[in-house]
Amino acid sequence: AEPRDLVTATQLKNVYYFHARHHYARYGTYAGQPACLLILDLSFQQYSNFRFKSAEIEIEFEDADNVGLNPHEVDIDTTFQPRVLAFEPQEFNGPVTSVEGKNAVKLDVPIQVPGGFVGITPGVSRSKDFVRDGWFKIHGVIKEDLPSMIHWTIREDKIRKNGIHSEVSVAIIVSYFPRHKFAARVRVSADVFFPFLRPMCGKKDDPIYFDPALMRDKPSLWVKEVEGSSNSVPGMHLGALDHLPLKRFTRIDGSGGTFLK
Repeated sequence: AEPRDLVTATQLKNVYYFHARHHYARYGTYAGQPACLLILDLSFQQYSNFRFKSAEIEIEFEDADNVGLNPHEVDIDTTFQPRVLAFEPQEFNGPVTSVEGKNAVKLDVPIQVPGGFVGITPGVSRSKDFVRDGWFKIHGVIKEDLPSMIHWTIREDKIRKNGIHSEVSVAIIVSYFPRHKFAARVRVSADVFFPFLRPMCGKKDDPIYFDPALMRDKPSLWVKEVEGSSNSVPGMHLGALDHLPLKRFTRIDGSGGTFLK
């Protein structure tokens, strides 16, 4: 079946709201094998002066037949488990914020006194110039022996302390096997600038399911491609995915920062 639009969400009234939405799925090939491009849009909305200091996003892909199986009770057959082939952002640093200042350093002088005791006498105070840098950062890594899970961390600029970006997207190209459904579990957590408040969503939500055979025949929603050349249908087969500009799907490429990978 076609994946639902709203993947997961959570909120605390008058404090915060954040969610992940499924953008669209595009089938094709990557490095010569069947592959699917997925894009998730993440929004972090603040209702108060409390800001989002950081966030974590985790996406885990699995064979739909294995959903709900306990690996401690049964042997999991991973023959048809999807593998992550490419993703963005891998590592991104926002514009650098620098602040200059001075640190006061007090130097105490030890002295030898009669009887062998060492005493301390006040010395002099000096100041030392310093420069501190900060930047918004996103870093994603593939976890597990089978490359089927991605984990992103997002951190605010520690100098500006103005929270993380309110709108971010992640793009993933994952392998699939014809005639086999696959699923994705999405979990999102965030640090709200409030003591002991770290909400999470997605842990108890059902995964979203993808059926390559069915989705190719469902032109239910039209979206404009990044290249701007034509309209495409979510879930339709569009050929080679190798040269798609994944960084441009992330919505951070125009923020003045730098992709490090």
